[in-house]
Amino acid sequence: GSPATQKTVSYEEIQAAPTRDVASIASQSAGVFQKDDGSSNLNIRGSRSDATSYYVDGMKVRGGLGLPQKGTEQITVITGGVPAQYGDATGGIISVTTRGPSKQFSGGVEFVTSELFDEYGYNLASLDLSGPIFTKKDSTGQKSGQPVAGFFLSAEYQYDKDPSPSAAPFYVVKEDVLESARKNPLILSPTGFGYIHRSSYYTMDSLEKVKARPNVAANAARLNGKIDIRPAKNVTLTMGGSIE
Repeated sequence: GSPATQKTVSYEEIQAAPTRDVASIASQSAGVFQKDDGSSNLNIRGSRSDATSYYVDGMKVRGGLGLPQKGTEQITVITGGVPAQYGDATGGIISVTTRGPSKQFSGGVEFVTSELFDEYGYNLASLDLSGPIFTKKDSTGQKSGQPVAGFFLSAEYQYDKDPSPSAAPFYVVKEDVLESARKNPLILSPTGFGYIHRSSYYTMDSLEKVKARPNVAANAARLNGKIDIRPAKNVTLTMGGSIE
């Protein structure tokens, strides 16, 4: 068959990307379309989104990619000439390799917020831990070489007051006006017969302009873990999973 048309994004490029969403990083490849940043649906070369297949460490997954950025080692996007190993994909392939354990214990914590600078409320907290579980010892009793077993754990939590801010202003009823309406929602009709809703007489003075849209807040938690066991030099057993 024809050779695969693919692009591979390295770990350094993933960390330098302006987005934390793994699917959004994959969408930067030619021939890949994503409707909105953060959307889990990707269209490849005009195919429907359900024609795109996703693989994580060689295993097919459904529902998109819910992986933390720091837990992603490499992303390969195949847009043509799909190899037989991926089966009957009619659109394209998004294949992700997650990070493996390190020889020494390492980790990091990160917190990002825009609360001090704008009203859109972007907040992100991330954690990653990696290290050996068991390492062979040499004849002198010192640990050396690649660990026989090791682990890697990465987690992210993201909260957005308004995930997709608009350039157009939004108006909401002022809190004191709204509180008054809660206590007494009806007022006497000008005709003197019956009652009408107080909101019928709201004016621009009853409203205030806000930047973040109300009732659109979104939060997401992503967890990725992996345990590698290497019983022989050229044999590696991997157990892992991800949760979004």
